[in-house]
Amino acid sequence: MLIDNHNRVINYVRLAVTDRCNLRCNYCMPEEGIAFSDRKSLLSIDEMKRLCNILVGQGVDKIRITGGEPFVRKDLMKLLAYITKLEGLKEVSITTNATLIGPHIEQLEDFGINSINVSLDAITPETFHRITRRDQFELVRENLMRLIESEIAVRINFIVLEGQNE
Repeated sequence: MLIDNHNRVINYVRLAVTDRCNLRCNYCMPEEGIAFSDRKSLLSIDEMKRLCNILVGQGVDKIRITGGEPFVRKDLMKLLAYITKLEGLKEVSITTNATLIGPHIEQLEDFGINSINVSLDAITPETFHRITRRDQFELVRENLMRLIESEIAVRINFIVLEGQNE
């Protein structure tokens, strides 16, 4: 069992599988980009599988997959296929910008993914483009609607940006 310095049981972890993102949100990333971590310094899928196995063995029963944008990681589905079968793990959730999730929605349902948090800071294409510097609003909207129609619980994360999306 994992216990923090305040004697609280740790049963939930967030696992950032990448620092990369395919959007360039103006509150998160400068227009010219950033220096991403060297891929060799990131954990491999096998290392993350081992880590998750150890964490679940220590009492973690909820894992949230985050990034950057988790779905830019080409081998993400291999990790999800593995961890969703770990005995003792009750909940696997993902935070995504929903640009790349479309081809995976049915498989995520089959894996038993509990919930998806979609980061969406705009409800119009113009505002979406101004914030993300990308023209992918319709794709995100389509993927969001497909997620809502699925068996997966969906939440929307929204950052209020003064003068941009209030």
